[in-house]
Amino acid sequence: MGAKYRDTKHTCHIMRRYHYVRQNIAANRFTTKWISTEFQITDIGTKLNDGPRHKVLMNLCLVEVKKDQQSPIQEG
Repeated sequence: MGAKYRDTKHTCHIMRRYHYVRQNIAANRFTTKWISTEFQITDIGTKLNDGPRHKVLMNLCLVEVKKDQQSPIQEG
């Protein structure tokens, strides 16, 4: 999210959402945190990633359940 309120032809449709976020940051309801490019999991849906990069991002998204922690699935 940018620090300026400037609209461009590519961002004018999302300013309402940013306005909501900016108000809540100002009211200390939200905080922002920088996430480096290495951990940008949204790249899965927005960029072409090579195989190893895609695997790293998928591992960040998925929750692995160990076999001893799995409970049987009840059907019905």
